[in-house]
Amino acid sequence: ANNSRVPVISLAQKLKVVECDPICGFMVRSHNEKEVLDLAMQHVKKAHSEMNLSMADVKKQMKDA
Repeated sequence: ANNSRVPVISLAQKLKVVECDPICGFMVRSHNEKEVLDLAMQHVKKAHSEMNLSMADVKKQMKDA
């Protein structure tokens, strides 16, 4: 049987965060850097498509939480 559970993320990985403008209020935080970037990019496309930010732009805004 193929058990398709989400892989366990090691808590040894640093917590990462991307925060949008305080007026917007969006924030995503996870130990999984890819998840942070993916969710932040979804937010940019949905809420701020006029900004035309790339994944590299979003990655520059990512910090250790």
